[in-house]
Parts: sequence; C-alpha cells; structure tokens
Amino acid sequence: MKYNNGGSNPQGGVQIFDRSFYKPDGTLDTRLHTYMLKSTAISVLSVTLGTPSKAQFTSKANLIEINPDGTETSIEGNDVMQLTLTDNNSTLKTLGITVQRTKGGTWFSSSWNGTTTVEQQISSGNVSIK
Repeated sequence: MKYNNGGSNPQGGVQIFDRSFYKPDGTLDTRLHTYMLKSTAISVLSVTLGTPSKAQFTSKANLIEINPDGTETSIEGNDVMQLTLTDNNSTLKTLGITVQRTKGGTWFSSSWNGTTTVEQQISSGNVSIK
C-alpha cells in the first residue's frame, strides 16, 4: 500500500488466502475449502511512524472460493476489509485482518476475541512500515 505521487490517494491491493473446513454458509464440512479475500477500492490508509510504527488499511473486498479444480466461485462482493499492522522495528511484527459483510456480520477475522480482531505475531516473511 502507498499513496500515489500526489500523496492524496491510497493505492495498492491485498489478497489473503484462508483455508477452512467451513462452507460459505458457515456450516462445518469434511472438505478443506480455500477462500481468497481480495481488496478492491481503498478508502483509508493511515500510517503512524515511531516505535512502534502502526498502519491501518481499509477497503472494499470480494470473497471468492477457490474450487478443488482451480476455478473460482464468487461468494460476495463489496464487503469491508480492515488490516492493522504494528512494526516494533525488531522481529516483533503483528497483523490483524477483519472482513465484515455488507449485509451484517463477520466473514473473517484472523484472531477474534469475542469483541474485536486482535493482532497476532507474524511468524515468517518481512513487513515494514515507511
């Protein structure tokens, strides 16, 4: 994510893959499902530099199921995706992801505590906030 050259419009995108034994309707299944959460239109990009540095990203998102044969099935669009990221300028970096349905309810949370999504430590990869 970054602002355009004029510095006023955020641009970029996010694709998140989730594997779950739950069907799109929320019922438990014996088959592992693969879902893609894909951002479409960014509405907020907020960065606070320091120790720690924090970033927040909000956009519209589409939810798609990746079928076993590799084809894609659209499940729902225009949901709201929110990512929060904390970078402590060390090996400790945390991330939280939430996707809210336009019709109400939560499609996905990376770590729901009963009230909100809690950031979790990123175990691999590299993330930085500039």
